[in-house]
Amino acid sequence: MKTEKLEDEIAKLSKPLKNKEKELKKYRDQIKEIAKQNFKDKDKTVSIKGDRYEFITSKNERTDVDKKSLEKDGLLEKYSKTNVSYRFNVKKLA
Repeated sequence: MKTEKLEDEIAKLSKPLKNKEKELKKYRDQIKEIAKQNFKDKDKTVSIKGDRYEFITSKNERTDVDKKSLEKDGLLEKYSKTNVSYRFNVKKLA
């Protein structure tokens, strides 16, 4: 199957990059923490510019529902709805 051949080729090519990706994630997380510390009250984004890249951290606020309280009051089931979603994964076989 052509898909399997491409999966194998990409896996082989990306293996040497794993350590570099881990190191990059560590540095990106550090930059993100610095940016988070620099947010002001009304800011939606904070950016940190390097020589070749701009690292932009965005803040998104949302309101969540206190499900435990709704359940305690007997309202959770009444106002709950079911959403269906699908996720596609590929697993390499031995």
